[in-house]
Amino acid sequence: MLNLVGMDKINFSDIDNTVSFKIPGMKLDLGAIAKGYAVDCAVKKLLENDLTDCLINAGGDIYCLGNKFGRPWSVAIQDPVKKNFRVTWS
Repeated sequence: MLNLVGMDKINFSDIDNTVSFKIPGMKLDLGAIAKGYAVDCAVKKLLENDLTDCLINAGGDIYCLGNKFGRPWSVAIQDPVKKNFRVTWS
């Protein structure tokens, strides 16, 4: 299944504005665009209402604005294979 994954297997043509796949059976999922757009809209509304500190989690799309009680936001992602391993950003 991983042989069907990767930007290197997609052809973009600027000449006729088309997208084609190098491997039969590939698909393109644009679902993440909607969540990202929703988060962008939420951030815009919050900023318009002078909110300066928040964390938005829209099903994995995370946006940190400002800080958490004067400290940087901390976001961690758990490795799905190594159950006790996680990466944290601040």
